[in-house]
Amino acid sequence: GQELFEKEDYKQALMYFTQIVSNYQDSTILPAAMSQTATCYAKLQDYTNQVAVLTSLITRLESEEKPGPLLLSTKFQLGYAYLQMAKPVEKTQQPDQKLVRTALKVFADLEKIITALSEKDGKYQSTPEEVASNQKTLERTLLFKAIACTMITEPEDQLEQFRKVAIKSLETLLEKFPRSEFAPKAFIQLGMIYTMIGDLKQAEQTLNRLQEKFPESIEAKQALPQLGFALLEQGRRSDAVNVFSKMFEKGVSTKYSPSDIYKAASELEDAGEHSIALEGFEKVLAESKDLALRQRALLGKGKALLGAGKHEEAIKTLEEVATKYKTSTIVVDALINLSKAYAELAGRERDADKRRELFNKSIIAMNKVKPYDKTPEGIAKVTMAIAKIHILKSQAEEAYGQKDKAREAIGTAVVALLSQTMDDPNNAKIRSYIEEAYYQCIPLLLKLGRTKEAFERSASYMKDFPMGKYLSDIRNWYNEARMKLVTDGMSPEAIESLLLQSTEKRETSTNIISSVSTVSSEETKSSKEGEE
Repeated sequence: GQELFEKEDYKQALMYFTQIVSNYQDSTILPAAMSQTATCYAKLQDYTNQVAVLTSLITRLESEEKPGPLLLSTKFQLGYAYLQMAKPVEKTQQPDQKLVRTALKVFADLEKIITALSEKDGKYQSTPEEVASNQKTLERTLLFKAIACTMITEPEDQLEQFRKVAIKSLETLLEKFPRSEFAPKAFIQLGMIYTMIGDLKQAEQTLNRLQEKFPESIEAKQALPQLGFALLEQGRRSDAVNVFSKMFEKGVSTKYSPSDIYKAASELEDAGEHSIALEGFEKVLAESKDLALRQRALLGKGKALLGAGKHEEAIKTLEEVATKYKTSTIVVDALINLSKAYAELAGRERDADKRRELFNKSIIAMNKVKPYDKTPEGIAKVTMAIAKIHILKSQAEEAYGQKDKAREAIGTAVVALLSQTMDDPNNAKIRSYIEEAYYQCIPLLLKLGRTKEAFERSASYMKDFPMGKYLSDIRNWYNEARMKLVTDGMSPEAIESLLLQSTEKRETSTNIISSVSTVSSEETKSSKEGEE
């Protein structure tokens, strides 16, 4: 197990460690095996199982007369595991507050235990090596106690107090253990807290202290990006954006590598700070000779231009990416954004012929994605994107008084959406696309006066997605369609029969497609061009 662990084959190592845990409960190496089992789970990011093993190990060690440093280090690992579990899955989400507070309690209790130890405690330490081990655990605990405090986001009236606790914990670490291996990270955390509370002078002084005391550390050499990513890690996105922005200031950007600038620009782009992100991507393109990095920066530039509303420039840049780097993994992202750029530009084009040409280019760009991803989810993604282009087209045509063209575009969108609703809703990989297709399709059917189909699709949605996120809207459309059918003279018996038919075997996509309105010759031509 240890041999495999050292080769970083954690899944296989886990098999051996768990054999010891399961079959050799009286073995003297059981605690070590349990500790390694927990570490394997951590490496595999399976924190739930890690917590279970650590909790069991702590219970076992606490029953021993002299558990030694292992009990204290295991308690630290438990707090750290809770903190990992608390981290948000999406960048825009907040940390799980219950788990953060659980971790904080573990760290606070652990700090009290270690701080109260005498040099020859006997229970936890009796040799210089054990004293050193517990000191390192205390250093870690002080650092992560502070990190946990900064991850608290509610209630509002307690935030100031938690930040004070965090500052005190970090200053204690830096004062008691000035040469600790965790000191550079402590300086970064301290700078982060001062940034969060708006004390920029203290933040700057803290980073200066870092660069003075640990000039060769990664944290000192990359203080701003390290600070920015630390803020992101703890869900402080707006503060992180401000820090990353400083990296592009005159006289500052030269301190950082093109890779650092690219990462910062990407975070800014994700945060919607398109203009500042654009500046970062431009710096990378001007300074880097790394082809892979230049490709990603060019794509980033295109996306930033699009986000900033500079559609013509975005199209030029994204066309360059899609043409130059056809074999690169970034081409799909480039084509999707290129399609979006054409569609958005078309939506505000007053000239009917130019508008149609731009929408056609949008569809052609999206169709080019198909060869790169032929999986069911890839096909579903493209189908939905094309449907939305036609919906946008219908809105544009209607806004400029082209009602027939608007109706035609809706009909084309419905073709794609209805075909999507025919897919298997039990396929987890495409279920969200199917649900979205129902939601987009039903109001369009009602708008086209295809009440019977709207009624059937609504009934199918309620059957396939009984707890769906669009259930309230779909139920309203279902009732609207039912009332319209009654108003049009359909008997209750006929409506019930229609309802039964809609819940039986699904119609084939071919039957659905053949029932919708004919697509114009221009659209047919566009479709053929897209396929080519």
